[in-house]
Amino acid sequence: MIIEFLDGANRATATTVQLETYDLLKAKLAEGRKVSVTELLVPLGLSDRRPLISRIKHLAEKGFLRLEPETEQEAASVA
Repeated sequence: MIIEFLDGANRATATTVQLETYDLLKAKLAEGRKVSVTELLVPLGLSDRRPLISRIKHLAEKGFLRLEPETEQEAASVA
Protein backbone atom coordinates (compact mmCIF):
# COMPACT_ATOMS: atom_id res chain seq x y z
CA MET A 1 0.00 0.00 0.00
CA ILE A 2 1.26 3.43 -0.89
CA ILE A 3 0.45 6.20 1.55
CA GLU A 4 0.68 9.86 0.66
CA PHE A 5 0.48 12.34 3.53
CA LEU A 6 -1.68 15.39 2.87
CA ASP A 7 -1.17 18.89 4.23
CA GLY A 8 -3.78 20.87 6.08
CA ALA A 9 -5.62 18.16 8.01
CA ASN A 10 -7.26 19.38 11.20
CA ARG A 11 -5.82 17.29 14.04
CA ALA A 12 -8.87 18.15 16.17
CA THR A 13 -11.01 15.91 13.93
CA ALA A 14 -9.05 12.75 14.76
CA THR A 15 -9.20 10.60 17.88
CA THR A 16 -6.19 10.15 20.13
CA VAL A 17 -5.49 6.64 18.79
CA GLN A 18 -5.83 7.86 15.20
CA LEU A 19 -3.30 10.62 15.87
CA GLU A 20 -0.97 8.15 17.57
CA THR A 21 -1.22 5.93 14.50
CA TYR A 22 -0.70 8.86 12.13
CA ASP A 23 2.37 10.16 13.97
CA LEU A 24 3.96 6.71 14.13
CA LEU A 25 3.22 5.99 10.48
CA LYS A 26 4.61 9.34 9.37
CA ALA A 27 7.78 8.90 11.47
CA LYS A 28 8.41 5.36 10.21
CA LEU A 29 7.84 6.27 6.56
CA ALA A 30 10.08 9.34 6.90
CA GLU A 31 12.96 6.90 7.26
CA GLY A 32 12.62 6.30 3.51
CA ARG A 33 11.98 2.56 3.51
CA LYS A 34 9.08 0.15 3.45
CA VAL A 35 7.50 -0.44 6.84
CA SER A 36 6.13 -3.82 7.84
CA VAL A 37 2.79 -4.11 9.59
CA THR A 38 4.55 -5.64 12.61
CA GLU A 39 6.64 -2.49 13.00
CA LEU A 40 3.38 -0.59 13.46
CA LEU A 41 1.37 -3.12 15.46
CA VAL A 42 3.83 -3.59 18.31
CA PRO A 43 4.30 0.10 19.24
CA LEU A 44 0.54 0.65 19.01
CA GLY A 45 -0.16 -2.29 21.30
CA LEU A 46 -2.11 -4.16 18.63
CA SER A 47 -1.94 -7.84 17.78
CA ASP A 48 -4.22 -7.78 14.74
CA ARG A 49 -3.87 -5.70 11.59
CA ARG A 50 -7.62 -4.98 11.25
CA PRO A 51 -7.71 -2.15 13.83
CA LEU A 52 -4.63 -0.63 12.19
CA ILE A 53 -6.26 -0.75 8.75
CA SER A 54 -9.41 0.79 10.23
CA ARG A 55 -7.44 3.65 11.75
CA ILE A 56 -5.62 4.29 8.47
CA LYS A 57 -8.94 4.29 6.55
CA HIS A 58 -10.42 6.80 8.98
CA LEU A 59 -7.35 9.02 8.67
CA ALA A 60 -7.81 8.94 4.89
CA GLU A 61 -11.50 9.85 5.26
CA LYS A 62 -10.53 12.79 7.47
CA GLY A 63 -8.01 14.10 4.93
CA PHE A 64 -4.77 13.18 6.70
CA LEU A 65 -3.53 10.87 3.95
CA ARG A 66 -4.34 9.22 0.66
CA LEU A 67 -4.15 5.46 0.14
CA GLU A 68 -3.20 3.72 -3.08
CA PRO A 69 -3.41 -0.07 -2.91
CA GLU A 70 -0.66 -1.88 -4.83
CA THR A 71 -2.42 -5.25 -5.11
CA GLU A 72 -6.00 -6.49 -5.50
CA GLN A 73 -5.82 -7.89 -1.95
CA GLU A 74 -4.86 -4.47 -0.58
CA ALA A 75 -7.64 -2.87 -2.62
CA ALA A 76 -10.15 -5.24 -1.04
CA SER A 77 -8.92 -4.49 2.47
CA VAL A 78 -9.07 -0.73 1.90
CA ALA A 79 -12.51 -0.75 0.25
